[in-house]
Order: sequence, then C-alpha cells, then structure tokens
Amino acid sequence: MERGLTPQEQQFREEMRDFFTTKIPQDIRDKVAAGVELWDIPTDDLWCRDSGPSFVVNGKGVLAVTQFNFNGWGNKQAHRQDAHAPAIMAEAAGVPLVRADICLEGGALEVDGRGNAILNESCILNDNRNPGMSKAECEKALARFLGIEHIIWLPGMKDADITDSHIDFYAKYINGQTVLINREHNSTKPDHIITRETEAALAELKSGMSFDQLV
Repeated sequence: MERGLTPQEQQFREEMRDFFTTKIPQDIRDKVAAGVELWDIPTDDLWCRDSGPSFVVNGKGVLAVTQFNFNGWGNKQAHRQDAHAPAIMAEAAGVPLVRADICLEGGALEVDGRGNAILNESCILNDNRNPGMSKAECEKALARFLGIEHIIWLPGMKDADITDSHIDFYAKYINGQTVLINREHNSTKPDHIITRETEAALAELKSGMSFDQLV
C-alpha cells in the first residue's frame, strides 16, 4: 500500500523537529557535491543501513520507498525514532511509501539487482522479528516488495551479535558471476564457525546458481 505520513508520524516528526537541535555543520555541507541534499532526521542509532528505507523502482520506472518495520534488531535496543525515519525520508524525497508486511534490516539482504538474494535464516526467520513466519511466506513477501525471484538461504547464527548474523558481514555479490566471502581466522569467535559454514554452503550451491565463483 502506498501512502504518506500518518497523523501520528506527522506529529512525531514535528515533535522531533522541535527537540532535535543537532544539525549538520556548515563546513560539512560545503564539501557535499552540488545536487546532493542533506536531511537532518533524528535517529536512535547511526545504522541507517539497517533502519533506513530501501528505495525501489517498479516496472514503470516509478520510484518508491519500502519500509521494513525496523524493531531494533529484534527489540534489543530503543528504536522509536529509527522506526519513523523511512516514512520521513519518503515524504522528504516526495515519493510513495510502501510498508512491507515483514520485519528486517538492510544488512539482512544481499541482492545482485537481477532478482537473486542471499539471506541468513537466523535473523529473518527469527521470532524476535517475524514470529511464526515460514520460509515460503518470507519469500513471497520479498518477491512482492523487492522483486526477488530466487533466494539462497544460509543458516547464520542466532545471538552471535546484535543482528543475529546479518549476511552483509559474510557474503557480497560483486558482479554477475562472483560472490565475495569473509573469513574469520580467530577460532574463539562465533564468526569463525559462521564464515566457514557460509563458504561451505555457497561452494556446494554455486553450480547452476546465480554465481559461479567465490573469492
């Protein structure tokens, strides 16, 4: 559904405009390229990569903002301001807001722009975000809101960190044929296990999939 700000979101924005006094310094503004607009939007944390919106374009070339209902990485920390940021950005950009019926963060998604994605089950299929949601229901939602046609599911690890193992730390599409993977060499860290499980799973799956090389 496409919509503007609700009365509650508009009220929240006005309240934050009154109380949020920290502004982007002029010397930083002066260094930004012409044509780039800076917005002062209050947030609880700096991770706009996770709490901010995903900009999408439909088949007709219409730009919109998709809000994925950020909840502080599974209600692990305060997120009242973060939760409102995508709607405020959509209004500031003058584009429609599409509220998805799934909770996730930007770092939980690794996509190649051609309908393929790599996801960790540990964060998206987690009751602290999407209680009771099946893998099929998640795939349907991501197809609807992001146009994702094929998903490579990896296990990840719940509670390994605040994100429950976001995929953006472990794997990255870098072109149409290659996935860049991270390796943790410290055997005392949870990521030592996760990075090796990720590598093994992708190596086994790569034949005939959306990539043919691991780096």
